[in-house]
Amino acid sequence: MACASPPKHCATCETLSAEQKQKPGILLCVGCQKHFCSEHIIQHRQYLSDLFENEVVYNRNALTKKVLALGNQEWPINIKTQLETINIWEQDTIELIKQSAACARKQLEEMALKESNKLKKQFSLLSDDLNKLRESENYFENDIDQLKNKFQRLAYDIEHFPFEISINEIPNELILVKSIIQSAPYFPTSYCFID
Repeated sequence: MACASPPKHCATCETLSAEQKQKPGILLCVGCQKHFCSEHIIQHRQYLSDLFENEVVYNRNALTKKVLALGNQEWPINIKTQLETINIWEQDTIELIKQSAACARKQLEEMALKESNKLKKQFSLLSDDLNKLRESENYFENDIDQLKNKFQRLAYDIEHFPFEISINEIPNELILVKSIIQSAPYFPTSYCFID
């Protein structure tokens, strides 16, 4: 004859006062691994739904304005700063340097546009995941944490485009502008040469 293991009590019922009867936990939440009675599983699902809306959906909605601004010349401050560096350098040089500045601007904006398109695509994919989970109501704490972290990382990436520039001169021979260095490995370094 098999030994029956003691029944698991509902995680919510266990927190109630001693005078209230504790009910057996007949349903397991696969996210938090706690058992709940039929009454408290509904409350737990409502808690998860509220958490999902308040943590993940709210953050996604707050990020929407920033995502829509990507690529519309409303660059984050570090991109604006890089463009200003190019403008100051241009003013301090002769006509030949203006051509290099135009080349550097074009490359920076093209790379930033590619990056913004990548970030928009990531946002769209994350939003699709969020909507699928919301519609199916098939999410748990770990899903909420993962989506929340992914939206926070995306917000960080939007605020901190991974670009740097440096301007190097070779006197009396050739002016070389090492245009844009992106910290991500998928863009090759490019150069503008002027004789």
